[in-house]
Amino acid sequence: MKPAAKPAVLTVDQIDKSDHHYDLFLSDSDEYHFTDTIIVQKTVRGYRIVDGFEIINAGLPDHYQFPAVCFPENAALLTILRTLVETRVKKCPLFPIETARVFQMTRDNGISDIDLMEILFPVLGLKADTMLIDRYLQLLFLTKPIVTYLIKKNASVKTWLFITKFTRDDQSDLHDLIRLRPTLSVFEEIVSSLYEIQKRESLTQKELLTQLQWTTLLTDENLEPKERIRQIRNAVFKRQFPLLSVHKDNVEAALRRISLPENAGIHYDDTFEKKELQLHWRLNTETDIDKMRNFYTDEAIRKIHLLLDTL
Repeated sequence: MKPAAKPAVLTVDQIDKSDHHYDLFLSDSDEYHFTDTIIVQKTVRGYRIVDGFEIINAGLPDHYQFPAVCFPENAALLTILRTLVETRVKKCPLFPIETARVFQMTRDNGISDIDLMEILFPVLGLKADTMLIDRYLQLLFLTKPIVTYLIKKNASVKTWLFITKFTRDDQSDLHDLIRLRPTLSVFEEIVSSLYEIQKRESLTQKELLTQLQWTTLLTDENLEPKERIRQIRNAVFKRQFPLLSVHKDNVEAALRRISLPENAGIHYDDTFEKKELQLHWRLNTETDIDKMRNFYTDEAIRKIHLLLDTL
């Protein structure tokens, strides 16, 4: 039988603070609490931390005692990793980049993908598919700004894995967009559209972004971040849907011909799946009501008919 971990009471000076072999995860706490139980492994240099790296920076005296679960030196790596992952997922789900680091450790230590899949996939909640291992390992090549953005936005695994498709040439191209702090949905929309355009037109990432004036639009200091994002979205939309873009321009031109009072708005489905208009009025005073009444002239009705026909 493989040796199991056992409870122990250790002192700070028994910890090998230089050993970060199992430092695979983002810290979910900057502080060590006296009730925390640390997972360690015995080594020739003392005890290496498996889980609980916060204790290193806690400023505790060397003689301070703390509870620990201790693996012997000859414990199997997969056994330790399974315990470590089980401990972490009880606190919160792993970020995809953390899962990728676990997979890299198993590969680097010669553990077969079959054994990895059998032992760790159930703990990680993954379906049995060895191709997932290589897909996750691609995440290790993502730059720090992209990783930080995806973590802050709590991006789905699907988004993480998709980003690696687009950014194989030069991930720094996305840094200008990330610096403007777009919502995750807008970020996904832009990157997905760029990927589809590249495939359809057989362009390299550099060629496409140059043609879109990507850097120029996103780094224009004369414009607010929201306006820069709006401009790049429009440029990408027009490139992805040229005929639809022309149609949208015609609709917008017809809309501009209608002189709306400031307390009114006309909205339409910009996917053009619904051929309908919505007129919204903001009525707070008698004057607002008069503006609504005076708006519906024969000429205004004619222009609304034209707008509806243009849809």
